[in-house]
Amino acid sequence: MIGNVVLHIGFHKTGTTWLQKEFFPKIENVNFQYFNRFYVPVYKNKLNILSAEQLTGSPFLGDLKLSDKLYQDNLETLRKTLEQLFKLYPTATILITTRDYKAWVKSCYSEYIKYGGTKDLQEFNILVSNWYYYQKCIIQMAEEIWKKEPIIIKFENLFNYQWHKQTILGLCNYLGCKVPSYDINKRHNVSMTPLQLRLLRFTNRSMPKLRPLIKWVIKIWNK
Repeated sequence: MIGNVVLHIGFHKTGTTWLQKEFFPKIENVNFQYFNRFYVPVYKNKLNILSAEQLTGSPFLGDLKLSDKLYQDNLETLRKTLEQLFKLYPTATILITTRDYKAWVKSCYSEYIKYGGTKDLQEFNILVSNWYYYQKCIIQMAEEIWKKEPIIIKFENLFNYQWHKQTILGLCNYLGCKVPSYDINKRHNVSMTPLQLRLLRFTNRSMPKLRPLIKWVIKIWNK
Protein backbone atom coordinates (compact mmCIF):
# COMPACT_ATOMS: atom_id res chain seq x y z
CA MET A 1 0.00 0.00 0.00
CA ILE A 2 1.39 3.43 -0.90
CA GLY A 3 0.29 5.02 2.33
CA ASN A 4 -2.37 4.98 4.97
CA VAL A 5 -4.30 8.11 4.00
CA VAL A 6 -5.80 9.13 0.67
CA LEU A 7 -7.18 12.66 0.52
CA HIS A 8 -9.71 12.85 -2.31
CA ILE A 9 -10.29 16.37 -3.64
CA GLY A 10 -13.20 16.03 -6.02
CA PHE A 11 -14.09 18.96 -8.23
CA HIS A 12 -17.77 19.59 -8.93
CA LYS A 13 -19.33 17.50 -11.71
CA THR A 14 -16.37 15.12 -12.11
CA GLY A 15 -17.88 11.86 -10.81
CA THR A 16 -17.23 12.74 -7.18
CA THR A 17 -20.65 11.68 -5.89
CA TRP A 18 -20.43 8.30 -7.66
CA LEU A 19 -17.04 7.62 -6.06
CA GLN A 20 -18.35 8.68 -2.65
CA LYS A 21 -21.52 6.59 -2.76
CA GLU A 22 -20.85 3.67 -5.11
CA PHE A 23 -17.11 2.97 -4.98
CA PHE A 24 -15.07 4.16 -1.97
CA PRO A 25 -17.34 2.69 0.76
CA LYS A 26 -17.27 -0.73 -0.93
CA ILE A 27 -13.48 -1.15 -0.83
CA GLU A 28 -12.45 -3.96 1.51
CA ASN A 29 -11.06 -2.86 4.90
CA VAL A 30 -11.57 0.84 4.17
CA ASN A 31 -12.20 3.76 6.49
CA PHE A 32 -14.11 6.10 4.18
CA GLN A 33 -15.28 9.43 5.53
CA TYR A 34 -16.48 12.77 4.24
CA PHE A 35 -13.99 15.45 5.21
CA ASN A 36 -14.92 18.99 6.27
CA ARG A 37 -11.62 20.68 7.25
CA PHE A 38 -11.61 19.20 10.74
CA TYR A 39 -9.32 16.37 11.80
CA VAL A 40 -10.72 12.95 10.98
CA PRO A 41 -9.24 9.95 12.84
CA VAL A 42 -7.39 7.43 10.70
CA TYR A 43 -6.40 3.81 11.36
CA LYS A 44 -3.06 2.13 10.74
CA ASN A 45 -4.60 -1.17 9.68
CA LYS A 46 -7.02 0.33 7.15
CA LEU A 47 -6.98 2.25 3.89
CA ASN A 48 -8.25 5.67 4.99
CA ILE A 49 -10.01 7.63 2.24
CA LEU A 50 -11.09 11.15 3.19
CA SER A 51 -13.26 12.76 0.52
CA ALA A 52 -13.21 16.56 0.57
CA GLU A 53 -15.25 17.98 -2.30
CA GLN A 54 -16.03 21.22 -0.50
CA LEU A 55 -12.36 22.23 -0.38
CA THR A 56 -12.60 23.38 -3.99
CA GLY A 57 -15.38 25.87 -3.32
CA SER A 58 -18.42 26.19 -5.56
CA PRO A 59 -18.69 27.47 -9.14
CA PHE A 60 -22.32 28.42 -8.53
CA LEU A 61 -22.19 32.08 -7.59
CA GLY A 62 -25.58 33.10 -8.86
CA ASP A 63 -25.20 35.71 -11.62
CA LEU A 64 -21.98 37.20 -10.20
CA LYS A 65 -18.72 36.79 -12.04
CA LEU A 66 -15.84 35.58 -9.90
CA SER A 67 -13.90 38.82 -9.46
CA ASP A 68 -10.11 38.90 -9.54
CA LYS A 69 -9.98 39.84 -5.86
CA LEU A 70 -12.38 37.09 -4.78
CA TYR A 71 -10.48 34.68 -7.00
CA GLN A 72 -7.16 35.59 -5.36
CA ASP A 73 -8.69 35.45 -1.87
CA ASN A 74 -10.00 31.96 -2.60
CA LEU A 75 -6.58 30.79 -3.74
CA GLU A 76 -4.88 32.17 -0.63
CA THR A 77 -7.48 30.57 1.65
CA LEU A 78 -7.16 27.27 -0.15
CA ARG A 79 -3.35 27.24 0.15
CA LYS A 80 -3.63 27.81 3.91
CA THR A 81 -6.17 24.98 4.15
CA LEU A 82 -3.95 22.59 2.18
CA GLU A 83 -0.96 23.52 4.35
CA GLN A 84 -3.02 22.72 7.46
CA LEU A 85 -4.02 19.39 5.94
CA PHE A 86 -0.38 18.64 5.20
CA LYS A 87 0.44 19.11 8.89
CA LEU A 88 -2.32 16.64 9.79
CA TYR A 89 -1.61 14.11 7.02
CA PRO A 90 1.96 14.69 5.74
CA THR A 91 2.22 11.26 4.09
CA ALA A 92 -1.21 11.37 2.42
CA THR A 93 -1.69 10.54 -1.22
CA ILE A 94 -3.75 13.19 -3.02
CA LEU A 95 -6.43 11.91 -5.40
CA ILE A 96 -8.07 14.50 -7.66
CA THR A 97 -10.93 13.99 -10.13
CA THR A 98 -11.14 16.29 -13.15
CA ARG A 99 -13.07 16.70 -16.40
CA ASP A 100 -12.50 18.21 -19.85
CA TYR A 101 -13.49 21.87 -19.93
CA LYS A 102 -16.41 21.88 -22.41
CA ALA A 103 -18.13 18.88 -20.82
CA TRP A 104 -17.52 20.31 -17.35
CA VAL A 105 -19.13 23.64 -18.26
CA LYS A 106 -22.20 21.94 -19.75
CA SER A 107 -22.64 19.77 -16.68
CA CYS A 108 -22.20 22.74 -14.32
CA TYR A 109 -24.68 24.69 -16.43
CA SER A 110 -27.28 21.96 -15.93
CA GLU A 111 -26.76 22.23 -12.17
CA TYR A 112 -26.93 26.03 -12.36
CA ILE A 113 -30.33 25.85 -14.08
CA LYS A 114 -31.57 23.38 -11.45
CA TYR A 115 -30.72 25.97 -8.79
CA GLY A 116 -32.79 28.62 -10.56
CA GLY A 117 -30.29 30.15 -12.99
CA THR A 118 -31.57 32.18 -15.94
CA LYS A 119 -28.57 32.88 -18.18
CA ASP A 120 -27.85 30.99 -21.39
CA LEU A 121 -24.88 28.65 -21.77
CA GLN A 122 -22.64 31.27 -23.40
CA GLU A 123 -23.26 33.78 -20.61
CA PHE A 124 -22.74 31.09 -17.97
CA ASN A 125 -19.46 30.06 -19.59
CA ILE A 126 -18.14 33.58 -18.98
CA LEU A 127 -19.28 33.47 -15.35
CA VAL A 128 -17.35 30.28 -14.52
CA SER A 129 -14.36 30.63 -16.82
CA ASN A 130 -12.01 31.35 -13.90
CA TRP A 131 -13.02 28.22 -12.03
CA TYR A 132 -11.38 25.80 -14.45
CA TYR A 133 -8.06 27.60 -14.07
CA TYR A 134 -8.74 27.68 -10.32
CA GLN A 135 -8.88 23.87 -10.37
CA LYS A 136 -5.51 23.69 -12.12
CA CYS A 137 -4.07 25.89 -9.37
CA ILE A 138 -5.34 23.44 -6.75
CA ILE A 139 -3.51 20.58 -8.47
CA GLN A 140 -0.32 22.64 -8.60
CA MET A 141 -0.61 23.66 -4.94
CA ALA A 142 -1.15 20.09 -3.78
CA GLU A 143 1.92 18.95 -5.73
CA GLU A 144 4.04 21.75 -4.24
CA ILE A 145 2.90 21.17 -0.65
CA TRP A 146 3.10 17.35 -0.57
CA LYS A 147 6.09 17.35 -2.94
CA LYS A 148 4.67 14.57 -5.10
CA GLU A 149 2.30 14.32 -8.01
CA PRO A 150 -1.37 13.76 -7.16
CA ILE A 151 -3.28 10.87 -8.69
CA ILE A 152 -5.47 12.38 -11.43
CA ILE A 153 -8.63 10.54 -12.47
CA LYS A 154 -10.47 12.00 -15.46
CA PHE A 155 -14.25 11.76 -15.64
CA GLU A 156 -13.96 10.78 -19.32
CA ASN A 157 -11.86 7.73 -18.44
CA LEU A 158 -13.90 6.78 -15.39
CA PHE A 159 -17.21 6.64 -17.25
CA ASN A 160 -16.05 5.59 -20.71
CA TYR A 161 -16.73 1.87 -21.15
CA GLN A 162 -13.56 1.50 -23.22
CA TRP A 163 -11.32 2.88 -20.46
CA HIS A 164 -13.34 2.33 -17.27
CA LYS A 165 -11.98 -1.08 -16.23
CA GLN A 166 -8.41 -0.03 -16.93
CA THR A 167 -8.89 3.18 -14.92
CA ILE A 168 -10.42 1.39 -11.92
CA LEU A 169 -7.80 -1.38 -12.00
CA GLY A 170 -4.97 1.15 -12.16
CA LEU A 171 -6.45 3.12 -9.26
CA CYS A 172 -6.91 0.03 -7.08
CA ASN A 173 -3.41 -1.21 -7.87
CA TYR A 174 -2.02 2.16 -6.87
CA LEU A 175 -4.01 2.19 -3.63
CA GLY A 176 -3.10 -1.40 -2.87
CA CYS A 177 -6.67 -2.66 -2.62
CA LYS A 178 -8.82 -5.20 -4.39
CA VAL A 179 -11.36 -4.04 -6.96
CA PRO A 180 -14.67 -3.90 -5.06
CA SER A 181 -18.08 -4.91 -6.35
CA TYR A 182 -19.84 -1.82 -7.67
CA ASP A 183 -22.45 -0.63 -10.17
CA ILE A 184 -21.04 1.68 -12.84
CA ASN A 185 -24.54 2.28 -14.23
CA LYS A 186 -25.85 3.80 -11.00
CA ARG A 187 -25.39 7.49 -11.71
CA HIS A 188 -25.93 10.52 -9.48
CA ASN A 189 -26.71 14.14 -10.38
CA VAL A 190 -27.33 13.32 -14.04
CA SER A 191 -27.35 16.34 -16.35
CA MET A 192 -30.55 17.35 -18.14
CA THR A 193 -31.17 17.06 -21.85
CA PRO A 194 -31.12 20.27 -23.99
CA LEU A 195 -34.94 20.23 -24.14
CA GLN A 196 -35.22 19.87 -20.37
CA LEU A 197 -32.73 22.70 -19.88
CA ARG A 198 -34.73 25.03 -22.11
CA LEU A 199 -37.95 24.13 -20.31
CA LEU A 200 -36.54 24.71 -16.83
CA ARG A 201 -34.68 27.88 -17.82
CA PHE A 202 -37.90 29.30 -19.28
CA THR A 203 -39.66 28.42 -16.02
CA ASN A 204 -36.91 30.06 -13.96
CA ARG A 205 -37.22 33.26 -15.99
CA SER A 206 -40.98 33.50 -16.47
CA MET A 207 -42.72 31.33 -13.87
CA PRO A 208 -40.31 30.74 -10.95
CA LYS A 209 -43.08 29.56 -8.63
CA LEU A 210 -43.59 26.56 -10.91
CA ARG A 211 -39.93 25.51 -10.74
CA PRO A 212 -40.44 22.76 -8.08
CA LEU A 213 -43.21 21.23 -10.20
CA ILE A 214 -41.17 21.32 -13.42
CA LYS A 215 -38.14 19.84 -11.61
CA TRP A 216 -40.37 17.01 -10.37
CA VAL A 217 -41.67 16.41 -13.90
CA ILE A 218 -38.09 16.28 -15.24
CA LYS A 219 -37.10 13.85 -12.47
CA ILE A 220 -39.93 11.52 -13.43
CA TRP A 221 -39.07 12.05 -17.11
CA ASN A 222 -35.51 10.80 -16.54
CA LYS A 223 -36.49 7.60 -14.75
